[in-house]
Amino acid sequence: MAAAQNEDGGIDLLKPYLLFDGEDKDDENGICGIVSRDKINLASEFLPLAPNGDILIAQGGQLSRPQPDTAIGYITFQFARKSGVNLVTKFTEQEDVWLTNYRLTTFMHFPFLTSQWKLAAGSETFHQAENQAARDGSTIVNHLHDLFYEAYNRKPTAIEASHVSVTCGMQAVQAWIHWREETEEEGVQHYMRSFARAFLCDVSQLQEVRSVLWNVLEYSMGPRLSNIKAALPLWWKNSGSKGQTRGASVSSPSVASSSVYVACPYNESIKCYLQCDALRRYVLN
Repeated sequence: MAAAQNEDGGIDLLKPYLLFDGEDKDDENGICGIVSRDKINLASEFLPLAPNGDILIAQGGQLSRPQPDTAIGYITFQFARKSGVNLVTKFTEQEDVWLTNYRLTTFMHFPFLTSQWKLAAGSETFHQAENQAARDGSTIVNHLHDLFYEAYNRKPTAIEASHVSVTCGMQAVQAWIHWREETEEEGVQHYMRSFARAFLCDVSQLQEVRSVLWNVLEYSMGPRLSNIKAALPLWWKNSGSKGQTRGASVSSPSVASSSVYVACPYNESIKCYLQCDALRRYVLN
């Protein structure tokens, strides 16, 4: 059924079974403390370098502007206060002020789950969705890496600067883990690896993917959030208060497909992330 929709219609049909909404959507199943938005730009300042010569020629040496089809992150203090309803935010007014010029988007803090969707028979392919997810995920990883590096004056662990994304071709879905590693020989390398996949016509497979994404949500609202909030005062003291910040634009240029590193090695801390806490089961009606 989803494959017969246009892209936006297919997304609307499948999102409730795969992703999460916040309480601002007036959904009785909305998750407090989070917000979901479609097609928002992320700050291009945190884009990785283009990985190959084809992109250097086609796009002037840069990847296209990161713009997930859907992004899920933490509600800002300002949004919660101005919403007109009793929304829960995990960030204080002071933290909002600190992050004014150092955020990927004005719509949320620190996105933890993004997605790219493509029609099964559309002009863009599932491979392009993977490339766009790689671009978005590596941007978010770089932002987190910068935060923790400035806060603690050390390279963050792979788990501290990791991200999860979903790609969906309206017939199949995959969940990806994104991280970066750096060595003297190879410099910075961005990685992504699929760790859950399903055909949408197979309810048992879809339940498995959904349960893994519940695990991602639990981690994001627990250890990930705690790590970020612990780093913020140190980041502000060491970097943010000195004006060494970068801001995000809210303009909406078109997004072209991009190729980013897609590689396979697992870091041990990434394995721990995927196994964090007990998985919840989501039962489809």
